[in-house]
Amino acid sequence: MMMLMVECRDCGSTHALRGWVEPSDLKGTVWEGYDEKQIREAETENPQIFNGLDPIDQFEVSGDRCPSCSSENTFWY
Repeated sequence: MMMLMVECRDCGSTHALRGWVEPSDLKGTVWEGYDEKQIREAETENPQIFNGLDPIDQFEVSGDRCPSCSSENTFWY
């Protein structure tokens, strides 16, 4: 499983972002209420079903902005 470390040069915060979906990521979606077992089953049937919902995808969609202060002055590894 993939993890991405994001550091902000402006506010100094560091975030460890995960590359997988957890039940809390599904709030406000049609999959709200899915537990971890249901998530695994859905991903087995369609590996792209939750594309864009994990924290790494959300970071990329934000334009690589800091999750704390929204600065673009970030680096990641």
